[in-house]
This record gives sequence, C-alpha cells and structure tokens, in this order.
Amino acid sequence: MSTAPATPRAFRAFRALFTKIAKGSLLAVAGAGCAGGGYTPQFLAPSEDPFFYGHDSGAFLGPIEPIPDHDADGNAIRLPRGAASFADEVIEYRMGNPRPVEEGRNAEAALGPPDYQGGPVLEAPRAVSLGQGGSLTLRFADNALIDAEGPDLYIFESGPDVEASFVEISADGREWIQAGRAGGHVSAIDIASAAKPGQVYSYVRLTDDIAQGNRGGEWPGADIDAVGAVGAVVRVELSSEVLFAFDSDRLLPGGVSALDGVLDKIAGRSPSHVTVLGHTDNIGEDAYNLDLSRRRAESVAKLLEERGISRSILTATGHGEARPVADNGSPEGRRRNRRVEIVIVGGD
Repeated sequence: MSTAPATPRAFRAFRALFTKIAKGSLLAVAGAGCAGGGYTPQFLAPSEDPFFYGHDSGAFLGPIEPIPDHDADGNAIRLPRGAASFADEVIEYRMGNPRPVEEGRNAEAALGPPDYQGGPVLEAPRAVSLGQGGSLTLRFADNALIDAEGPDLYIFESGPDVEASFVEISADGREWIQAGRAGGHVSAIDIASAAKPGQVYSYVRLTDDIAQGNRGGEWPGADIDAVGAVGAVVRVELSSEVLFAFDSDRLLPGGVSALDGVLDKIAGRSPSHVTVLGHTDNIGEDAYNLDLSRRRAESVAKLLEERGISRSILTATGHGEARPVADNGSPEGRRRNRRVEIVIVGGD
C-alpha cells in the first residue's frame, strides 16, 4: 500500500468531499463467517472522518473500503470455518528494504479475519507491510491447510496499490514448497500442483514480489491483512503433561477426560480422516523421543477407536523432536513442544 504525501489543503478538500459521500453509508467489517460459507461482512455506522492522515508522515490512505467478500477474479470467497479459518500465529517477519513506516510493522495485524478498511485508523493500519522483498511466515494453530477442490488459500492484500507476493507452504516449518503467486488484493490460491495427497500444512510464507507493485512510498511491498485456509480441518493440541505421566505412554485419567472433551466438540461430524501426531521436546536421545512420541500417538488413537472412530480413518504418527512450535531453549518452550495433535479432516 504505497502512499503519497498530501498537502494539508488537498487533504482537507478530499476529506470534506468524501465525508459527504460516506455519511449515511455502511462500512463492512470482518464478521464471524464467509460468503457461501462462514464469512459474512457485518456493518457499522460510518465514522465522522473517512480518512486516516499519518500524524508524522503525512500518509494519505484514501477512502474507506469494505472488507472484500469476492476475490480479485470476482468469485465469492468461501471459508467454511469462518473466523477459525485464519492464521493464528506469527513465526517470522523479515522486513524488506526499503522498510515501511512504523505503523506498518505490526506483523500480528495479519492474524485473524481481515479488518483493513482504509479510512479512519485511529492507532495503526490493520495490515502489515512486507517492505520490498520482505517476508512473513504464519502458522495455523486450530485449523490447517489441505488440498481440496477449488481454492485452498486466500491472501488478503490491502491498500490502493496492487502488490504481489510469492506463496510457500510447509507441514513442519522447515521444508517449504512453492504454492503459487498472490497477485494482490484478494488472491485465491489452489495448492493442487504443489501439495502431496492427504498432507496437512500448518505454515504459510509470503514473500514480496519485488518485480511487481509500487516500490516507493511509506508502505513498500505487499500489505497483508489476513490469510485464510479453506479446507474443513479441525486441529486440537493437547499438552503431554495432561495426557501422560513423565516418560510414559499410558493415558492418565485426566488425559482420558481431555480426549472425551475433544470428542464432545466434534460429535456429529463424519470425518474422512483423523490423524494423531505425537511430539516431544529435545531432551534425550532422538531415537528414544521418536519412539515415545509414536507410542503416545498410538495410545490416543486407540482411545479414539474405543470411543467409536473407525480405525480405517485413523492414522497415528510420531515426530519426536522434529517439529517444535516453540524454542526448546526455555522450560516454557519445551513444555509447549511436548504435545499431541489431533487433526480432523472433513465432516463439516
């Protein structure tokens, strides 16, 4: 979203004009669902001032824009899981050069449903600028990305300029696959040509395309508002400390209760596949951790089978210490890495 300075006189004239236009109109903001699925724009009364004027830089962000419900090709955006479809965690933000102004450096602005509207932004714009050639890596925590029929991923790029980014996906945050190019504004990405059949992807990395878009201004590079996964996937993470005693693969009574709670939440679904993934921290030998994580995943899968989930759709896999979600250098990081994931595909 590259922006050009506006003189105070020009700003006042434009603001007066668009204030007259905006009064009495409705402004779309992110809601709890999607057109054709679970995302439906909600509406608020208009602001008194439909512009944001950068207090230090003189940035002129332009008129209010509704939250989009169609992609750049005019197709309705469909996100069946609504607000749960969007990325949950920032893994890494590398600003390109030139860098954006301070207001554009909040990487967490790309989390959750889209909420950038231009216009009146009282604190900071609700998008993060990559800067020229910069990148942003995001993780899905309570959902995931899979290959399904049609688009699998939506990239919400905001602002008046059309600025593209390259899209990569990863199952573990280490090995990356090129999945396509987001052309700017709202781009629908089909990962069919890149994805492995049945593979669940937790990470998305966006890298600004330095060959396209406006390279100058205070918001250089693609400006990311949100990233949404289409597939009907539910992911549940449970701490190993809740499920098992130290160095054990036998479920604790509290662990059984926790798993019964998960089953209550998905009651009525008819999933096509359920995957149980065991993980450890990096304390101990690699081979032992891998075996322990596998045995724990099998214990959870056995209980799910006993509770009525067909073994034919169950897969149990151990990854040991190979897929951390936090830094193993701290006790809290190791605690987060000792976990079991349950990934439920289909059944909405």
